[in-house]
Amino acid sequence: MLGALETLAARQQMTSVGLEAIDFWAEYREGDRAAVELFRMREGRILGRREFTLADAPEPEAFYDAILPQFYADQEPAPEIVLPRLPREAALIEEFLRGRRGGKVALRAPVQGDKRRFLDLVAQNAKLAFEARFRATHVHGVQMLEELRDVLGLDEPPFRIEGFDVSHLHGTEPRASMVAFEGGKPKKADYRVFKVRTAAAGDDYQAMREVVGRRYARIQREGKRLPDLVLIDGGKGQLAAAIAALGELGLGSLPIISLAKREEEIFLEGRGEPILLDAATRRCNLVQQIRDEAHRFAVKHHRAARSKRTFQRRADRAAGDRRAHRASAARAVRVAGGCARGERGGAGGGGGEGAGADGEGGAGGPETAPAEGGRARDRVRAGRTGAFRPLMPRRNPLTRARRRCAPR
Repeated sequence: MLGALETLAARQQMTSVGLEAIDFWAEYREGDRAAVELFRMREGRILGRREFTLADAPEPEAFYDAILPQFYADQEPAPEIVLPRLPREAALIEEFLRGRRGGKVALRAPVQGDKRRFLDLVAQNAKLAFEARFRATHVHGVQMLEELRDVLGLDEPPFRIEGFDVSHLHGTEPRASMVAFEGGKPKKADYRVFKVRTAAAGDDYQAMREVVGRRYARIQREGKRLPDLVLIDGGKGQLAAAIAALGELGLGSLPIISLAKREEEIFLEGRGEPILLDAATRRCNLVQQIRDEAHRFAVKHHRAARSKRTFQRRADRAAGDRRAHRASAARAVRVAGGCARGERGGAGGGGGEGAGADGEGGAGGPETAPAEGGRARDRVRAGRTGAFRPLMPRRNPLTRARRRCAPR
């Protein structure tokens, strides 16, 4: 039985290292128990991988003498097989493999270079597979993943599953989420949220294609692990969009499904009829949990973006109101000052004309008394410098200015 992948967090970390058709083997063992990992490279990419756990493993010196003939009895070997160490009967095994392949087959045990580094990563996966199989404490989680493997027709239990969903309101503030589950449990440190950039407003298919492409393009650039299964919240349309994005990245072999909400149907690539899940099974509970968590995370960040936009609009409106109020107050002060200066000039001129009628002068000067009956709010006061200025309005400058300029 394949190893139960409870803590296998570094699986499928390699995508393309420029290698040719090679089979990489590595193992990890403690006593008589061992976990074996096989990565099959074709045209520089991982075509597939296999895991085996052995409770009574052969001796280390004869380990690959027993494993290789048994595995390649019904499998075609690669032209080159890379191992941590050569078998004791390397020449005999090579002859057997050449017969199976019908061509040259070479066994290698590199000590440095790209092949050695790749082999070390395979060995790390073997160690994690060993811990998952022989040290797992949550057996029910292992069984749940094995059930999901069987119902989806996968080669091995999907230890790491990444789920995607898109949320928006009539096309505004679209956000997409990616949640990660490992061993049937959420790994919130790996959650991601995406702001949809290029998709048209309300186009869920294009939005899903964009975010799936961005996610795994970055995974490839950074050389990080790929998930064992991708789960899309939606139906056939969202699934087709995600498959197209993976195909553009050369990840067409990555297992991917979608789960529709209404009938709880699972859609698979290349399968016309959906799979109806039994709500009583653990596997259904897991895929529903992942789908619902992706939806919750997307809605959370979509609402946060809407709230932020609403708050910004209110802040901009308040700032505009404050600017308009300051401009209105400034205009009122200018109007009030102009009215006060006009009244002072009119009062001085009246005194001069009265004196002229008596034959004592022309225009009024400082000695001319102001016109009587002036209202208290029209008076001016002298400052410390002796200059005259209008009294500043206190509460409503515009109303005061209108009163000053009103005809009497």
